[in-house]
Amino acid sequence: MITSFPLLEHLSLGGRMLQEAIKLSSQSLKEIRFNDCMKLVEAEVDTPNLQSFKYSGKTIPRLYLNSVADYRTAEFSALLEDMDSLWFTRLYNFLRDFKFQDLTIEMCSIPGREIFFNAEDSIGKQFPHFEFNNMKLGMLMFGTTSINYASLLDGLFWNLRPRILSFKLSLIPKILKGLLKCLVAEGPNCYCSQNLDCWRHSLKGIKLINVKGLESNTVLNAMTLNNLTNYLDDWVIEVKKGLLEKNFPVNSLSLELSWC
Repeated sequence: MITSFPLLEHLSLGGRMLQEAIKLSSQSLKEIRFNDCMKLVEAEVDTPNLQSFKYSGKTIPRLYLNSVADYRTAEFSALLEDMDSLWFTRLYNFLRDFKFQDLTIEMCSIPGREIFFNAEDSIGKQFPHFEFNNMKLGMLMFGTTSINYASLLDGLFWNLRPRILSFKLSLIPKILKGLLKCLVAEGPNCYCSQNLDCWRHSLKGIKLINVKGLESNTVLNAMTLNNLTNYLDDWVIEVKKGLLEKNFPVNSLSLELSWC
């Protein structure tokens, strides 16, 4: 039916009506969104002018994309419990194969369930690193839950090397502090002894970019982290107050990462 809409630029598909394999071809599509397509196993998308690809679902299907747009963004949404080694491998393949430079990951945490990524399970599955511009993280929590921050960061950085890492303000302070503390941890467990290029030893430096009230390009380490985490509580309170008053611009905490 898509040929009946030659000027269509934004397409959203969802639910159980899709087959296991689909093909889309359009010269005008600029954005495609797949929402909870339970049966989808493979998608071939011939859309040369596509700029934005969004996917949410339990597993990432095999994706084939033809796009020559200069600026392409990808957004994936998933439950933490579904983000296992296969999920991260397919995410990596998709970003690398189609040269995406901006990635947003929206995660959802449910009490009693945690991420399934285990670095030991990925030994022998490490591929050449894919370097890209931006990775933005957001998370929605239901109730009280614990998060394995080390496993989450292992999964995100196992093969991916973003230049900018951003955290959405929707992250509650506890999660944001947990991620930052794990990110700058000194002497963490790693697998370099097993001939792996551990991301923790590849990460050479972290700098703050746009944190209101803090100097830009401040080096983030275990020492300066204390100043940042002490400030975050007041910062989030200010943000929430501003959002209620509808006069505070939506912002994010951004870090510049340098890799060897």
